[in-house]
Amino acid sequence: MSWVPAFTDKLEHPIPIVNLLKSKQATPSPPPRPITISIVGAGQRGSGYAYYTILEPQWAKVVAVAEPVDIRRNKMAKVLKDLIFVINHFLLYNIPEENVFKDWKERPKLSDAVVIATLDDLHVEPAVAFANKKYNILLEKPMAITVEGCKKITKAVTENEKLSSFGNLVYFNSKNKPKEAGDAKNCLECKIESTCSYSAKKIYIDNGYKKGVVSWPVSVVTDITDIENLTNALKNGPYGRCVYECDNDVADNQVVDLEFANGEIEGDGINTIMYYNFLTRKKELLKPSDILGVKDLDGHAGGDLSLMRAFIYSIGESLFDLKDTV
Repeated sequence: MSWVPAFTDKLEHPIPIVNLLKSKQATPSPPPRPITISIVGAGQRGSGYAYYTILEPQWAKVVAVAEPVDIRRNKMAKVLKDLIFVINHFLLYNIPEENVFKDWKERPKLSDAVVIATLDDLHVEPAVAFANKKYNILLEKPMAITVEGCKKITKAVTENEKLSSFGNLVYFNSKNKPKEAGDAKNCLECKIESTCSYSAKKIYIDNGYKKGVVSWPVSVVTDITDIENLTNALKNGPYGRCVYECDNDVADNQVVDLEFANGEIEGDGINTIMYYNFLTRKKELLKPSDILGVKDLDGHAGGDLSLMRAFIYSIGESLFDLKDTV
């Protein structure tokens, strides 16, 4: 039991942590040329990471994409070009047609770095292959779904001198499934769907599509965002499965070492973070957009941007002799 008192409704400003966080955002000078990136897997995660190059085009640009689904592959090539044209009024880059692929295999080295955002069970083969080609790799979590897979990736990146958290699944399993749900395996067929907090129908249809949402999270379920395709995807695809009956083994209880002992944080995952100071017993509302200096943060309240920024900056420092500007 923690002795720390619960949050109050009172906001105190300023709290020194803001200055501390801003001081950590010191950036090196941009490289003499943008760091080139290949995207392997142009779904939600791959597209999210590619978006970084629109926010900081002086640092990185996408030069190749590999994606088996036509609509996603073509959308990435087109959207990236269109968005950059709108934002910068001219094309900073254009993904050549010869660098747009259905698969990643048997390709020459096309960039300084690669983002691997394939399905979880398809991480090992490309990670090992790209490590052997001396790419700098950003690998979407989980690293692999087996211990053996993790060992293969570790061995490859260690040998090529190129590349934490822990948790356990404790609640979402069949043992904790409400008895009233019976044998239902899909939310659209469940008798207690209307009272279930984890109803896929509520998430994607009632609170998503019916309220005008056609982007994330609805676009994760179906590439064509209309009610017919969405309903069909929930009925026949993985996103409509009962949360207690899934074969998903992603941790629902995760512990991450943040090296943060003077307070606790609570985030909404979109654009705000609440910081509670153990010493002063006061709290402050933090806005990642102010700290990071970018208005449109996109995914994970700036988490995706910060991850890509750290990845790209580290590559820049290894390729070029860059100096801090702040």
